[in-house]
Amino acid sequence: MTGEPVVTGIGVVGAWGDSPAGGRAAVALPDTPAEPGWFDTAARLGRRGFKYLPPACRYLLAAGRAAVADADGLAWVAPERRAGAIGTNTAVRASLAEADAAVTEGRVADLGPAAAPFFAVSAVGTRLSIEHGLKGFTLTLTSPVIAGIEALHLGRRAMTAHGCAALLVAATEDVPGARAGQGAAVLVLEDRAGTGCRGAPAAYGSCRSRVLFLPPRLLAMAEGRARAVRLVGRALAELDRERAFPIHQVVDGSPVAAVIAEAVGDTAAVTPRSGALAPMLVVAGLLAGGRPGVVVAGTGEGTVALVRVCPAGAPRVRGEETG
Repeated sequence: MTGEPVVTGIGVVGAWGDSPAGGRAAVALPDTPAEPGWFDTAARLGRRGFKYLPPACRYLLAAGRAAVADADGLAWVAPERRAGAIGTNTAVRASLAEADAAVTEGRVADLGPAAAPFFAVSAVGTRLSIEHGLKGFTLTLTSPVIAGIEALHLGRRAMTAHGCAALLVAATEDVPGARAGQGAAVLVLEDRAGTGCRGAPAAYGSCRSRVLFLPPRLLAMAEGRARAVRLVGRALAELDRERAFPIHQVVDGSPVAAVIAEAVGDTAAVTPRSGALAPMLVVAGLLAGGRPGVVVAGTGEGTVALVRVCPAGAPRVRGEETG
């Protein structure tokens, strides 16, 4: 890879609607149940081959199609130079619970062949890879809340190491009772400098990230907490030395969140009720709206991620997302 990857496609699908701006707004709203039947599988994906997939997998496929179409397709790059990185916390939770109940209750015969592969969370990303011919590599990340940003972070690094020219980065969740937690967000990244002029749409912008782990047990000690604050502050400085970008926190009420607030400032924060999808919805909303920012996500488990969103300019499309 010879240049900074740029985002050329955005696809968002959710119970709140299919707008990146709507997804970003939904993250900050109180939990409300999704409208029953909001996702019509047959209308969005087709009548055959999708009915028995876990909901999060269906959301991912629909958002992936939207993102790839927004980027004017992937035909310009050979399949072996396409790749994917998917983050999720809950994509197969219901499938695992169903399989566990069937085994413990003696109903093994009830486990159908269509659902059986989803004992492995990586099967969710495999369906996306098959549909778009992602033969370079496919990564699946499951770190609490930051899995989507971690997919962006590690995906970009793997993209460099493996010479891939196009990367689909995604987060998908199925959180019962959380309207903002039922959906998916997909970004298409490409190495524009390495592929030459292909008549592609103008880029939304670029993203750079840092991923940290702060051992929660160390935060109980003054020395450990001070070191954690310095680590987060250093990561922020690497992304935005002048502190010129607005900061968007996606954090819980844990000691880790308190460390983040001390390091980056007491800025507005939202609670990550929607798992790994929440930070990615904020990133997608900023990119689509042409707004710069640094998204900082963290949880009590100690997982912390920062991503700098640097738009290329005014919104490429979707003019309603400038607000």
